[in-house]
Amino acid sequence: MSFNNKRISVSEVRPPISTPTVSCAAHPFGRTFNHGKPPIGALMDDQSGASLQVNQICRIWKLDGLISNWDEPGDISSPDYELMIDGDFNESGSMFASFLSGFTLLLIPSSSSMELDVHGTLTRKMTGQQYSAHSVNSWTMWMHLVFLPVFPFSGIGTFHSQRDIARDLYSQFYTAGAFESLVEDPARSRRP
Repeated sequence: MSFNNKRISVSEVRPPISTPTVSCAAHPFGRTFNHGKPPIGALMDDQSGASLQVNQICRIWKLDGLISNWDEPGDISSPDYELMIDGDFNESGSMFASFLSGFTLLLIPSSSSMELDVHGTLTRKMTGQQYSAHSVNSWTMWMHLVFLPVFPFSGIGTFHSQRDIARDLYSQFYTAGAFESLVEDPARSRRP
C-alpha cells in the first residue's frame, strides 16, 4: 500500500484559454538506493522509468484539461510545446526488512520510501522560448499482510504523488508565462 507524503502544496491549476498540444520526452533518470549505489536487480532501466514518468505527467495534464493532446516527439505534426524532463529517483529502505517480510509471506511488515526529483524544460516551438520547473515529492510503500484485501488500490498514493508533481510543474510553467500567449498565436487559428 502506498501513501503520498504530500511534500508539495499544489495551488489550484488554471487551464489556459486555448489548450496546447505537447510533445513529451525524457532523459534517463538517475536511480539510487538509500542515496547510494543504483539498486540491484532494478525492474526497468533508467530510460524506461523516465519515459513512464513523462507519460504520466502528460496524461495527468490531459485528464485535467490543461492540454489538448500529447505524444512522443515526432508523433504530433506541429506541437505547440515540447516537454523534456530529467531527474532522479531514490528508494530508501532496509533490504533486510524487505527480505524478512517476503520470507515470512508478509507477516512481518516492511516499508520503503521513494523520492522523485523532476526537472522539466518546456519549449515553445514557435518562438524557441524555454521555461524551467523543478518539483520533488515522495511516497512510502508498505508491504504487510493486512493490506492484501486492498491490493487493487495499493498504488493510489504513488499516483497522487505523481499527480502533485505534474500539477506543480504545470503551475510553475503557467506562472512563468508559458501558456498565456496561445490566444494570439496565428498558427493555432489555422488548425481545424
